Amino acid sequence: MWTHLGHLQRWAGCDLDRVLNLFPDPSALVIGRRDKVAAAVSWVRALATDTWSRTGADPNPIPHQADLVAISTAHEEQHRAEEGWAALLARGPIPCSWLAYEDLVVDPSGALAQAAAIAGVAVAPALTPTDLAIQRDGWSAEVTSRWTETTGGCDRCGALADVTAAPRAGD
Repeated sequence: MWTHLGHLQRWAGCDLDRVLNLFPDPSALVIGRRDKVAAAVSWVRALATDTWSRTGADPNPIPHQADLVAISTAHEEQHRAEEGWAALLARGPIPCSWLAYEDLVVDPSGALAQAAAIAGVAVAPALTPTDLAIQRDGWSAEVTSRWTETTGGCDRCGALADVTAAPRAGD
């Protein structure tokens, strides 16, 4: 995650260039969300309920209130992170691939194959199915709609909706 890079800098006690030099032959797989509002709603929901994952058998907790200010902040963070990775990866010849979370959910095996290809490793052809359940539900849709009505939406989401179109190092 983009914020982890800052944590790594503080932990190592050095600037970004020195942190990057700790990884002599890096490659990158950047996973982003096309729907950054949905990502923000999900993040704020997880923070409010302290539920970061669940199986289909688990209840899907709903926060006591929809914090539209927190959603706006989380939404902006989604944009900053994507823009930050794009700028960082444009600095040098780091083999990288961009993957949309929405594609990962639909085709986890394909996402794993993509990650393995940039890492130069072979993977088994199939993944064991997971019993994890998606958090998005009617509450999420209602809050997303309310956020869009309240804020007027986001012009940048339309411009950056496809993370696979984000700049890649060497392009």
